[in-house]
Amino acid sequence: MLVTNNSQPAGIQRALADYRIPSVVYSAANVFRSREATDLMRVLLAVAQPMREAVVRAALATEVLGLSVSMLEDLSGDEAQWEETLNRFANYQVEWRDRGFVKMMRAFIIHENVRARLLCLPDGERRLTNLLHLVELLHAACGQNRFGIDGIISWFRGQISDAGEAREEYELRLESDEDAVRIVTIHKSKGLEYGVTFYPFARKEPWRGGHEFLKFHNDDELVLDLAESPGNKIIRDREELAESVRQLYVGLTRAKHRSYVIWQESKQRSKSALAWLLSGENSADAFLKRGASNTSATARLALADSDAIAVEDLPQPDTNTFVSVRSDRLILEPRIFRGEIDRTWGIASFSSVVSGQVREPETPDYDSSESLIETEPLGPAQGIHAFPGGTRAGTCLHKILEEIDFCDRSQWQRLISRKLMQFHINGFDEIVFDAFARIFATPLAPASFALLDISARIHELEFTFPIDLRAPRQLKELFEKNDIPKTIGRLELFPAKGFMKGFVDLVFECGGKFYFVDWKSNWLGPETSSYSRENMARIMVENFYTVQLSIYALALHRYLALRLPAYDYEMHFGGAFYVFLRGNENESRGVFHSRPSRTTVEKLDRIFHGDI
Repeated sequence: MLVTNNSQPAGIQRALADYRIPSVVYSAANVFRSREATDLMRVLLAVAQPMREAVVRAALATEVLGLSVSMLEDLSGDEAQWEETLNRFANYQVEWRDRGFVKMMRAFIIHENVRARLLCLPDGERRLTNLLHLVELLHAACGQNRFGIDGIISWFRGQISDAGEAREEYELRLESDEDAVRIVTIHKSKGLEYGVTFYPFARKEPWRGGHEFLKFHNDDELVLDLAESPGNKIIRDREELAESVRQLYVGLTRAKHRSYVIWQESKQRSKSALAWLLSGENSADAFLKRGASNTSATARLALADSDAIAVEDLPQPDTNTFVSVRSDRLILEPRIFRGEIDRTWGIASFSSVVSGQVREPETPDYDSSESLIETEPLGPAQGIHAFPGGTRAGTCLHKILEEIDFCDRSQWQRLISRKLMQFHINGFDEIVFDAFARIFATPLAPASFALLDISARIHELEFTFPIDLRAPRQLKELFEKNDIPKTIGRLELFPAKGFMKGFVDLVFECGGKFYFVDWKSNWLGPETSSYSRENMARIMVENFYTVQLSIYALALHRYLALRLPAYDYEMHFGGAFYVFLRGNENESRGVFHSRPSRTTVEKLDRIFHGDI
């Protein structure tokens, strides 16, 4: 069913509903102008003011809650039932206040049986669709604007009024269109095709508003003629006829098999596009002055020789209603999948490579476990060596290092105290401050600079690069070259496709070279001597940190190759520093430096590319 504006579908739907013919509207009408918007406003006012009996009665009288006048009168006369009703709305208010708007509406729709009640109405799907659409829009407005109860009601009232904003998401949504007459505007039907169309408003006469001034276009500019000169009226009328003819063309060409066009009889001569088409007038100006005959005689005469077009009188209406006959439906059966799913494809990370479990790292990989080296203690742990162990403590230290500015010492104490408080670690504010001060000031051997000197840096650099690991044995052999074979032997690698993803704690540039840092909170012993290079090297192998270092080095290598003009590995890649936060008290302790060879990184790149 083709219509010319958004006000016509409602009347057509009512007429079809009288014959029990299902229909749906494809319209740009605003859902805030629907009856459901008014009903929902009354419901929300009742929830917001549950002790105002008149407001609650107004909500109960809506079609959402469905109480008739007699039912309302009976309810008001039963003191116990009326009290229970008011309490129910008061409970909805508490639900709204404590759990939010959408939680309250969900409880309201379920407990008040709203869905079933609306679906019992002749246009129930339309009503329910509008209501759920409104709830969704109000929920979005609450989230975007942090509205409370009064705020969302005020916003909703503004949308219902003419001052409300017109946006695409406010257009009416469709209910189910299966076996239903579709009502669509000419504008929305452009480019579409339907089996059979009905065009009841083809005789669209030019409309003249009581206070509308004369408007027309001159060289693509809109002109408003307050004097309404006769010459400009002719231009205006010609423009309106041209637009009507364009709409008529769209309306007549949407049908694939058959199109029904309705011509209404009238005593006045018609100046519509269809009248012009059938009149045979060569001059639009002459047609607009005179108009065409009102009877269908003109149409019958013009179309008499056409075998594809018939002109008939409309049949007389009867009282028969439409009876839906369910046709035999095809019994659907799912197709059986006989292919194979590539289980090797996925998102890999250092943690998944080590654990053998595929999982996508949504957040940086902090140390999930801490290694312990047994040593002969010289005394009880003190200072940073006494800092709590475990994942929570390690995460706390990493969070501080994510946000700290190495070059602005004035902010360190406040940041450290706040983070320790968030992780419920007490009594270590000064200890952590002193430890980090030493770490940032200690030259990073074998280089001669300290982190205090670094300004060009990126914290938590996220990377994702494609992998096609076809030869895991080659990868394992590559890792074994510089590691202890019996330890790396515990590492099992499998073919994998997809992406490698991870987060590098810190990437920085100094002297034209690029380095990365990985912070380690592992506890190796109660004294600084526990953090010798030999012990750190053992931990690097036992916890597969050498594997992590290789992956991160490849990620930075690929990153620099893409971003840095004339990139050369030997010239620009400085290596990696693994900083053990509990052991850095001088330049010989707590920092493990490594720089994979160019040959190693390039071979690793080829292995992950699937070239080996």
